[in-house]
Amino acid sequence: MCIRDRAGLGIWFVSGDILHAATHYSIFSSQNANLMVGWLVGWVHHVPSMWIRQHVLSHHLYTNIPGLDPDLDHFRQFAKLQSGWRLSTDQNHRSQYTNWRRLFFPIVAVTGIGPLIGETLQALASGWYMRRTKLQLVPRELALSVMQLGTVVLLGIALPLFLNGSIMHLLIPYAVHGTVYYGFASASHTNQSSQSQVSADGTLVDSSKPGPRSEWAAHQIETSKGDYAPTSIVWGLLSLGLNNQAIHHVFPGVHPCHYYKLAPIVRRVCDKHKVEYHTFKTLWHSLGDHVDWIKFLNDAPAGKTA
Repeated sequence: MCIRDRAGLGIWFVSGDILHAATHYSIFSSQNANLMVGWLVGWVHHVPSMWIRQHVLSHHLYTNIPGLDPDLDHFRQFAKLQSGWRLSTDQNHRSQYTNWRRLFFPIVAVTGIGPLIGETLQALASGWYMRRTKLQLVPRELALSVMQLGTVVLLGIALPLFLNGSIMHLLIPYAVHGTVYYGFASASHTNQSSQSQVSADGTLVDSSKPGPRSEWAAHQIETSKGDYAPTSIVWGLLSLGLNNQAIHHVFPGVHPCHYYKLAPIVRRVCDKHKVEYHTFKTLWHSLGDHVDWIKFLNDAPAGKTA
């Protein structure tokens, strides 16, 4: 493994892990200690102020709800490149999405650097993250965010390009990080059985199946049906706990190192209350289900059309 590959994995296992855990206040008992280490280390994975609004304040509150969860929108933007894909039947189908295979792997490879630079610039310019979440930055947060983004551009792009002169070598660490990020982060939520039963306006998606809306914790479990190997310590370490998204969403303040012990307990509680807690045996089964869902949504205009 060359140094560029190790650098990409370093972004995932160091910056990504610390930013994720720290912004959920699950590393230290001190709130300030979590914030300090998250802001000091996490900016290589994503600018912390943007991550908090995209992931903590939006994705975790509105998991898989179209129009509210920004994680459903990252890849629709690539329709401008005659590719991209949607992740919900509640989103309009565009003819460009039938070309999703054309740029699938390049788009996957920018899963990390795309939000880090592209979505951050878009948010700073518009005042909204992914046109969903108003920034409402606290004093000095804007200056810190601009400084961190500038540091990424200077040290992570301009300096390596100046020293090496190779765009390909420059992009490899970010491509490794993006591919690992997509593989571990996308599988659990984006599959057919994990679709939200509630729309952004609070109404049921399928009015032909009337019934009470799921309680919040049950909604988190039921929109994370792509989890895999929930009692595996190895997969928990490699995925930073994202093999147990259902548990993470219900207990975000608990560090991922505990999830494999919580998994059997959560299953017993779900069985008792008739909440469907589904897991796959392996990551590969989960990813296969994820890709099948992308095929179903984008090869033909199922659901809404633009």
